[in-house]
Amino acid sequence: MSTRLRVQREYILDGVVVERLTQRGVRGVRVDAWDRDVRYPDLLGQAVTDEQGRFAIAFDGTYFRDYDPERAPDLFFRVYRDDVEVLSTFDRPQKNLQRGTTQVRLELDEPALPPLGKDRVSAAQAIKAIDWWQASDFRGVFRQGKDKATSVGTLTALVATRAFERFDFEPVKPSGAQERDIVNQDQDSARRALARNEVEVTGVKPVSALSSREGLKTAAGYPARLRPGDKVTLYEESGVVRFYTRDAQPEGAADSATVERIDGDVQAMKARMLGVDDLRVELANVRATSDEATARAAEEAERSREHDEELERVRRELDEVRQASATKDAEIEKLKRDLTIVRGAQDDLATRIPLDRLRALELAIERLNRGGGRIDRTGPGGMGPSAARSAGKSKAKKGATKKSSGTRKRPRRGPE
Repeated sequence: MSTRLRVQREYILDGVVVERLTQRGVRGVRVDAWDRDVRYPDLLGQAVTDEQGRFAIAFDGTYFRDYDPERAPDLFFRVYRDDVEVLSTFDRPQKNLQRGTTQVRLELDEPALPPLGKDRVSAAQAIKAIDWWQASDFRGVFRQGKDKATSVGTLTALVATRAFERFDFEPVKPSGAQERDIVNQDQDSARRALARNEVEVTGVKPVSALSSREGLKTAAGYPARLRPGDKVTLYEESGVVRFYTRDAQPEGAADSATVERIDGDVQAMKARMLGVDDLRVELANVRATSDEATARAAEEAERSREHDEELERVRRELDEVRQASATKDAEIEKLKRDLTIVRGAQDDLATRIPLDRLRALELAIERLNRGGGRIDRTGPGGMGPSAARSAGKSKAKKGATKKSSGTRKRPRRGPE
């Protein structure tokens, strides 16, 4: 039995991700649920859609009540396919989410993934690859590197010293402020280009004001890329910007990239904490299941022991019954043999003893039974056994003589 202990959460999101045109579920995309906070968004949970595009996310107030324990979350979603964001509802959050189960439906403009078992490149994927190739400005990347190298060469020629050692080319599409929009441009054009990328110009200095040592130091620290929030100093010659330097940030200050990286680390830590909570719940489930299995095993062992004892008792009783049956069978066989012997003796006695003698014996036995076990040995008329036998013989002889005399014929007399 696989019993799972369901942890009660305050908020449960029961959602589905569908393709807008066909309204069919989109499988295999990651859905992140966020709370749109005043300062930083809070990650509430993550889930991956199943074959029907469904997902479920559960969380409680510990994920977003950092500063106000009574507030309700302002819910928005970010949907990712292969770690690429394909949908964000940041601009249209669901404010003051109520406790309990909330039904969510997210619609994507991109087509759904093909069914499992088909490994092919779709037309949409081919078109996306062609669009990426056409949108990539490889020539611009090359020009940016070339312009940056020219700027460094010019700086090196002006100060008549060795070339700088640290320089970093970005082998990607140009990003941020473009080198050609700043260097070899007038001050106003350079300022506008930097302002479009949120880079502040703190001052403008002439190139002639640099000494050789300062020039080498500036060349060694030439910025490879400017980020929003950076501050720079422009160096001009005859009203034209020749190069620029990035100002050092004050102690303890953090740029937007650092803030973004720290925020990403915080959100990643929250996501890991969600995984830890799930692992704790799973561990509690495993422990509960193990305890139940242990209790059931103990009960089964006890029942098995009782069954074994009952079986052993029945076996002993069966052995006793078998022994008693064998003894009775032996007694029956002995009784059969005795009965056979008695019957044989009876038949033999019947052939040897006359019927009147047998009748006398039966009468004697009856008298014995009535008299309490004493046998009268005096015989008829109070005589002893010998006298009875003699009397019997005399009677037999007299009877025989009388019979013979009675049956004898008289001889005939002749004529006188």
